[in-house]
Amino acid sequence: MAFLTDEERLHWLPPASGGREIVLASHNQNRFEMQDGRAFLLKLFGLPAANRPQAGFAFPAKGYQLIALALLSPSRRLTRQKAASLLWENTGENEAFANLRQLLVRIRRAWPPERPLLESEGPLLIAGPGAEDSDLAAFLKLQQSQAVADLMQAIEIFDGELLAGGSDANGEFQLWLLSERSKLKDRFFSTVATALLEITRYGRAKEADLRTIAERALATEPEREQTYRTLIEAYGRNGMFDEARRLYDNLTDLLKREFSAQPSAETAAVARRIFAAAHSHSEPVVSPERSSNSQPRVAFLPPELPRVGASSELIPALVREVANELSRYRTFRVIAPHSSFQIVKPGGAADLRQVDAQYAVSAMLIPGTSTLSCRLARADSGEIIWAGEFPADDQKLALAFRLLSHQTAASMAHAIERDRLDDNRRQHDGAAYLRYLEGQISLQNCDLPRLRRARSAFRDAAATDPDFSATRAKIAQTFHLEWLMLGGNDPDLLLKARAEAAAAVSLDPGAGAGHWMDGVVALYQRDFDGAAESFAIAETLTPHAPDFLVQYADALSLMGEADAGWERFERAIELNPLAPDHYWWAGASILINRREFRGAIEMCGQMKSDESAIRLLAACHALSGNISEAEAYGKRIIENYPGSTAHSLADIPPFKLQADRELFLEGLRMAGIK
Repeated sequence: MAFLTDEERLHWLPPASGGREIVLASHNQNRFEMQDGRAFLLKLFGLPAANRPQAGFAFPAKGYQLIALALLSPSRRLTRQKAASLLWENTGENEAFANLRQLLVRIRRAWPPERPLLESEGPLLIAGPGAEDSDLAAFLKLQQSQAVADLMQAIEIFDGELLAGGSDANGEFQLWLLSERSKLKDRFFSTVATALLEITRYGRAKEADLRTIAERALATEPEREQTYRTLIEAYGRNGMFDEARRLYDNLTDLLKREFSAQPSAETAAVARRIFAAAHSHSEPVVSPERSSNSQPRVAFLPPELPRVGASSELIPALVREVANELSRYRTFRVIAPHSSFQIVKPGGAADLRQVDAQYAVSAMLIPGTSTLSCRLARADSGEIIWAGEFPADDQKLALAFRLLSHQTAASMAHAIERDRLDDNRRQHDGAAYLRYLEGQISLQNCDLPRLRRARSAFRDAAATDPDFSATRAKIAQTFHLEWLMLGGNDPDLLLKARAEAAAAVSLDPGAGAGHWMDGVVALYQRDFDGAAESFAIAETLTPHAPDFLVQYADALSLMGEADAGWERFERAIELNPLAPDHYWWAGASILINRREFRGAIEMCGQMKSDESAIRLLAACHALSGNISEAEAYGKRIIENYPGSTAHSLADIPPFKLQADRELFLEGLRMAGIK
């Protein structure tokens, strides 16, 4: 983009022939664009510059100062007398007014008339429409926004001090300029803090956004310790502990090198808290023994067949087909028959240790018959856990080949899963299971003390039996519910919840609970693709578990599929009619997205404690026309979540559809939440 500046201050760049734009190498073009993609016509941050003034005219240096004065004055208005006295302090009043009139003429000549930079109203000068096309005006507007995209753009725009490089400013104006620079810098760092808090609110900010903010903030004031502290907290909330450590080390080196000092006690305390949290988010390392135990391996042995006949080719093909069918199941892994067939030596027994198999499938053609006998046995004890016989004459086998392979695979899979479940029951410590049940009982009512008691019980169970994956999934659920109940302002709780869910999946990939909670947390982190994938796996593994169904129902509703969510919710209630509180909470959430507000209120009436649902109740009563009841719930919200706004509360549910969010926001506002 072509910037044309006062010839007294900068080298004048004439317009390029043919309208081609000239880009100044010292500037980043993207930083001088408005939201609609147009270039800023006036640049006041850093070295002042004007973009495309009238041909043949240079923009006057004091014009930048006058525009900045107007934009930063109350209501963007200032008197001619104030402008004249600030810009020409050392001249007489008449001469100062004459200089001001001349400056205004030069500005009008240099600027397109359709969007004037300044307008006059009697003794007042007012920032005109053209001044809105400046980077300063854009920053002042965007930094007040609640939208993250606007805050990010405001941070990008602030690329230097206001009116940097000026040498003709007098004492009075210089004092004003220093004061305004300080105020603008305060606004910038406040915007940085707000943006960091917002983008890390769910613990999954984009690394590129964090890096952009860090670069701009540290470039603005490289030695500002509070900036480092804010960034360390943000990286910690986002689970990026290595980056947080790097920033703290950089700050420590900087302070030691430049000031022979150490980070302040406040910064050191923040760092200790963040680094301590890093340990609680680490996933467990699953031992090879546990890995093979949680997801067993199945080996197919070569069938024992006569030396001649078509069956000697067809039956091995059937065995391979059954193995392929079994490989679709998620609860165990199948060794390729090409390898497992080779572990049996002529005249010898199979050495299952070669392929680390926990189950072996063998088949033989019963002598003197056309019947194929198949067995599934445990590798460690030889115990047969499944057996079947099938007609194996060549004609029948060829006709029923596909159906037989499906049936055999399904039957074997059921036997393996049943055996693993029995083995799981035998392995889990009785005391651990008792604490697990105690946690489940505490989890039935959604209030904070019971929720934390439930987590304590689940943690005791996990400590007693580290291989009990369900406890880790339940710990994840308690962190997620606490995050909701505390207003969704602590991303560390979501990070802990997802780490616990990942731990549950690592311990037992074949159990649905870990995938289910991973989907729930991913949803609230706005990772909609990740949530859909985890829920799909969980539904495959546990299609009839009511706890899972109610969470999936809530997720579908939040992702814009309220009717599909309601269908699953009804299935969950059918399986668990005397449901705990969080079921009714989820049902009410679905009904508000179906615009059934009275039904949602009745649903909350099923809860033993409505503490977790007061936001829903406030919105539903308001949208139903029960304003007095809505306002009563609104007062409870203000008491429970001081400082929260309707916008911040509406941002807690991860609505995929903006219309659903706007409806909830309207209800909260009608209930008296500002």
